[in-house]
Amino acid sequence: MLTALFVPGDRPDRFDKAVRSGADAVIIDLEDAVAPDRKAGARAAAVDFLSRYRTGAVPVHVRVNALETAECAADLAALAGLPGLAGVRLPKGVTGQPVWAITSADTHVPAVGLITVGGRLYSFSSDDTTVAEVAGADDLSGNITTVAVAPDGRRLALVVAGRLWTAVLSTSGDGVQLMQPVQVLTAGLRRVSAVDWSSETWVTVAGDRTDRSRVAIFEMTADGTQVRPRLDDIGTEGVSYLAAYPVSPISGSDRADTVAYVAKGEAFDVLSGPVRIGVGELAVPIPNPPSGVSPTAPFFLR
Repeated sequence: MLTALFVPGDRPDRFDKAVRSGADAVIIDLEDAVAPDRKAGARAAAVDFLSRYRTGAVPVHVRVNALETAECAADLAALAGLPGLAGVRLPKGVTGQPVWAITSADTHVPAVGLITVGGRLYSFSSDDTTVAEVAGADDLSGNITTVAVAPDGRRLALVVAGRLWTAVLSTSGDGVQLMQPVQVLTAGLRRVSAVDWSSETWVTVAGDRTDRSRVAIFEMTADGTQVRPRLDDIGTEGVSYLAAYPVSPISGSDRADTVAYVAKGEAFDVLSGPVRIGVGELAVPIPNPPSGVSPTAPFFLR
């Protein structure tokens, strides 16, 4: 499991510590980690640091404010051309987590990846030659917030306006296409916020319960006919991202051995209850972790 370290933009005293911590990447957050009256100061602190920092083994990114705001325009103008800036991260709710889908046995054929941007589903190739909106998603477009790919690389689970859908991915014909989209009823959840595949036929979903104002994680068949709780109450904070490690199809099980999720910017393991993932739980030890910095966006190498 690999994670990036987020650092509040108004805590410049932590920037150097984060870079020296041994993390794979550092993200200076100008968005929700910074109070409105401190955003100008946070922006100036990030600019000062990145003017001196030279990108090396640890890339430093900056997450900017919401795109429609004047703060974002000021962020982008201030960050332009800074020598230490490895990249700009879009604000929450704009981009989803990228996933790999179809991979050919022919090493000369690039793999196909998927990502949601602004509620739309896009495909990209591993050789950086193709980026395009996925065809066939017209009825769903504008509301897609999450995409997950089944172990076979061709079936998808999507969160669309708080509802669970499944579809088939095709690369025949003209580009990457979404086929046979079907809405799946999620018994026990009135709204879905995150999904991933547990096995070839089951998915793990997170969302708001129908019977009370609490958040839960359920497992269900991809057609919604069987449902069982994984954690029936994880509190009131919504799950923005969920990752499950699918079981082997020859294991005889359909339950993912490992599930992790993110709520309010913090990562948790799903055990008998939610267990926060701290810096000490990372696969690669960080010798000098900066105080107050939490891992986020867990994922599994499949």
